[in-house]
Amino acid sequence: MESSSSAAAMASAREHVERIRRERFYIGREERNPLAEDIHQAVSYLSEELYSKDVHFLMELIKNVEDNEYPLDVAPALEFVITKKDITATGADSTLLVFNNERGFSSANIESICRIGKSTKKGNRHLGYIGEKGIGFKSVFLVSSQPHIFSSGYQIKFNEKSSADCIGYIVPQWIDGKPDIEDIQAIYGGSNILPTTIIILPLKTDKILAVKKELSTTHPEILLFLSKIRQLPVRELNNDPKASKISQISISSEVNYTTRKDIDAESYTLHLAMQEDGKGKEEECSYYMWKQKFVVKPECRIQKRMEVDQWVITLAFPHGQRLSRGAQSPGVYAFLPTEMVTNLPFIIQADFLLASSRESILFDNQWNRGILDCVPSAFVNAFGSLLKSSSNAPLFALLPIFRFLPIRASSIAVFDTVRLSIENKVIAEDIMPCESCTTEKVFHKSTEVSRLDSAFWRILNMVQKQGIDMQNLSSHDTFILSSYLDCQEYNDVLGFLGIGYVDREWYGKCIDGLNLVKEVSEEVYLEILSFVAENWTKFSRTTMMVVPHQVVDKVPLLDLEYYGDEIRLYTEELRKTGLTAGLKEAWEEIYCYRDELIALGAKVGLEQGATFVIPGLNMPSDVSDVTPESVVSLLKCIRIWRKNGSALPENFMSMINLKWVKTTAGYRVPNGCILYDSVCSSHVHRDDGPFIDEVVYETNLPLTVKSRYLRCFMNLRIVLAFLADPINISAEKRHEMVACLANVVVYETNLPLTVTYQVGLNSGRNLLVTSAGFFRWERENSRFFVTKTDELGALGNVEKIEYVAYFAEEISKGLLFEKPEQVAALTDLVQIGYLLDFDVRAVQIFLRLKNLRLFEEDEQFLLHFAILC
Repeated sequence: MESSSSAAAMASAREHVERIRRERFYIGREERNPLAEDIHQAVSYLSEELYSKDVHFLMELIKNVEDNEYPLDVAPALEFVITKKDITATGADSTLLVFNNERGFSSANIESICRIGKSTKKGNRHLGYIGEKGIGFKSVFLVSSQPHIFSSGYQIKFNEKSSADCIGYIVPQWIDGKPDIEDIQAIYGGSNILPTTIIILPLKTDKILAVKKELSTTHPEILLFLSKIRQLPVRELNNDPKASKISQISISSEVNYTTRKDIDAESYTLHLAMQEDGKGKEEECSYYMWKQKFVVKPECRIQKRMEVDQWVITLAFPHGQRLSRGAQSPGVYAFLPTEMVTNLPFIIQADFLLASSRESILFDNQWNRGILDCVPSAFVNAFGSLLKSSSNAPLFALLPIFRFLPIRASSIAVFDTVRLSIENKVIAEDIMPCESCTTEKVFHKSTEVSRLDSAFWRILNMVQKQGIDMQNLSSHDTFILSSYLDCQEYNDVLGFLGIGYVDREWYGKCIDGLNLVKEVSEEVYLEILSFVAENWTKFSRTTMMVVPHQVVDKVPLLDLEYYGDEIRLYTEELRKTGLTAGLKEAWEEIYCYRDELIALGAKVGLEQGATFVIPGLNMPSDVSDVTPESVVSLLKCIRIWRKNGSALPENFMSMINLKWVKTTAGYRVPNGCILYDSVCSSHVHRDDGPFIDEVVYETNLPLTVKSRYLRCFMNLRIVLAFLADPINISAEKRHEMVACLANVVVYETNLPLTVTYQVGLNSGRNLLVTSAGFFRWERENSRFFVTKTDELGALGNVEKIEYVAYFAEEISKGLLFEKPEQVAALTDLVQIGYLLDFDVRAVQIFLRLKNLRLFEEDEQFLLHFAILC
């Protein structure tokens, strides 16, 4: 029965084709077609239209397939197969077959493709048809001279070139020979039922590579905005089955479908999958889709869209890495992708009017401008819905949503205008998650929200773990941004939204409001003090200034007012009971816990503590109490302060305006004394004015500049060769490291360079040990200190080895402080280089023996320093 019905359908189809040929094109009739000239002219225009525009035949085919009608019981499918078999017997080197399971060509469809500018879809834009330009099927002539169609009993082909009795492009010709159904079945797969419609394109020789490229680079997101086609497989068949290629793109599911009737919108999630060559792991990406309708504004109506009353705008938000096949991901779709890269973190789909090449939308068109004006509102609705629909999700799960905010500018002006409009709208929305005393999520406008210093967040986390009530956190005139979002990773997002930090007064109110000083443990209290100390200058004239003074209550001091001064006579006896007698003993004991103090946030060393000295300095009334050591320490603090680019405070300048600097003319104020140098020595004597007394300060200022640059003191080839290989540091990084070493100023001192460290004893106590060294590299200050010794040649072998070992180790530790495991290896190399006196030729041979070499970029880098030396 089925074969007889198929035969009847084919006979009817053939009769229809013959009727078209005879009645419309006068083929087989003796009289001439009176419209022949008009038809030839129309065909000529069609040819010009096809070849003057950058028409993508694949896009035109996909549009046609999307507009086709499908049986209710089938999932719409489209498949491309390219083969080297010449099944059409046209001499083609490759043939493309397009399989589609639509209802099949109707007689009206056949009538349409046998005409020019006659479409069955015209005027039906409002019904969802996406084809528009009147080219459609005829775009296949770009890649094939004889396209074939098999559908619903029809088996016809068209010729690109016209002949005496046959007009090109539009005159159908029945296929009696090749290919037949068996040929097509062999290509498709013997056990599979052939789809209803098959288009066969014997490819033009010069188009084969272009077609393969277009098929292999079709953007995976092409299915996102199509309502019917859910899969797009592509097969390239070769004589050797192992060389065949298979790839597929598919929309796997639609979930979480919701509607918003108040704004005529709906949302859902799509899962897009892609697999290349039929093997390997399938790549996936999920897209949150927001579709909203807007009434077309009267001033935006155009003739081409008179039947359309609503714009349907869809925004797609990718969760994770977008699928792209290595190509740039388009940001604008008109059902199918354009070539516009907007730099926006979401995709815009709408019924845009496009340029003829489909590369971009028309910018100067009121229809498109009306659509773009609606995009910011659609975005704000989508963003708010996405953010607040996850009511059961924890706050940290919402963070990736903020990456959909268009932070970066677009290079396309109209889309940057859209971006700025979105910025203005989201600022006015309650979208920022804030700290709350309940489990319920709380959102506020970005203008009402503030950030906290990361150090203070650390304190609050500790406070929370101790179970202290934090309900008053957002009660000090501002809402506090959620700690999950208040981090460095989202600085760009928070900057885009204009969210800044709380004012400094807030911290004092918070500490007081939460009663932290009295409620928290000693550990947290120390954290609070550390936070105040680090920000001391910023808290000037705020309530925070009073917080540190409360520490006095925490220190267990002996009450001398109760015992009287007589108790001092029993110092030794008190010490035996475990009492710490005096600050010196307290310091020596506490110094054993240096690392533990650092862990608690205490400041160790002059570099960190200098910021406390300048604002908190108190000058003694007796200038003799200002020791030379104190003067040097104060000068170092001033250097550190100024290195940060800050001017010395006025109260500090006023405080030190006393006579405390020892000069040859007695004690003077700092701005009333002179530092004696080589320029002065040629004009005046030391006793001629208030010159700073070098004899008093010489034990603390023993340094003389030995060499301006360390690069003149050693050969840098060994270091560069080692950094390049074996530890593979990039050229830019190793040049930066070597420049840091090469540009230090070398100072020579008569005093030993001491190093203090702890030694653990068997008793469990730590012993503080001080040892002398020959070298010290202060990387932060670009200074290298050397203890003055006899010439290296005058040293004995033992002293020489020891001296060189100290030098090599100090250099290696300074360079490889981030890679301590490599220090020993570099130390050995530098030792040998030193013993070779860093002779260039000797070093080159040494490097070759160690299988180390300098790269060309390193040689060029060294030339710079060779010139300076």
